[in-house]
Amino acid sequence: MESEASLPKRLFAADFKADAKLAQFSIEMRNIVGAMQEQTQAVAKHNVRILSGFHDAPPALERGIWSFFADFTEADIDPETLASELRSRPSVLSVRYQSQDDGFITDSLHFPTLLGSERAIIVRLAVLRAMIDRVNAIFGAESEPANVILRQIGEAGGVREFESIKDVTGVEFVRKNVARAFNLYTALGYGVSNLTALDFEKKTAEIRVKDGFECARFGNPSSKPRSHFIRGLIAGWFSRLFESRINAVEIQCVAKGDPECVFQVQPVKT
Repeated sequence: MESEASLPKRLFAADFKADAKLAQFSIEMRNIVGAMQEQTQAVAKHNVRILSGFHDAPPALERGIWSFFADFTEADIDPETLASELRSRPSVLSVRYQSQDDGFITDSLHFPTLLGSERAIIVRLAVLRAMIDRVNAIFGAESEPANVILRQIGEAGGVREFESIKDVTGVEFVRKNVARAFNLYTALGYGVSNLTALDFEKKTAEIRVKDGFECARFGNPSSKPRSHFIRGLIAGWFSRLFESRINAVEIQCVAKGDPECVFQVQPVKT
């Protein structure tokens, strides 16, 4: 199911508000209906402004976590007292917190970062682009060696991503829900992907990508497609889906002036 407009997803890592009294709370609570509401009401009644955070309460677990950054500048309570109040509630198992008075706070209560059950890291787009630019600078922009390296790195990542989702859902679920499974790349921020064609018998597919991170920045049209990392991801992912050597060819590219990047998935010719 597609939505006409998507909202950005802000990851919980740091916050800044000049001269504010900020705090981070991590509340471990029983995974029962109403526990989250109970804690939010306890925080709100003291005029504590919640800035950002996350709630993680998997259905299979008996415990859940609510962690958040909060502004205490106009609150009628201090972080230590609020922590004590929260600990007294029957649904709360533990409370940890940290506070800063200079307006800058980073998440120091959680490690490692997980994507599902696997460890992950958060990389800013500017950093990833800088890494790709360094490869191009070493081997030459749009040179075949640079393109091959980026494609091969992407392909290895695509294989691993398929294995990760297969391990969670099972391969048959992925095969019956290819578009939904592949949409993980949209959820992870690579670009807005849309599976427009799929043929298991011929082992072919077509994927359209809007706002792909590799190409969206190019102001002047390139002479060649530039989504080498993403087409590697696609090739690696579909090679596991089709259980065959697969190639992804970019037939339209935003870097060339096209409205979106279009990839055709097909078996490697022998």
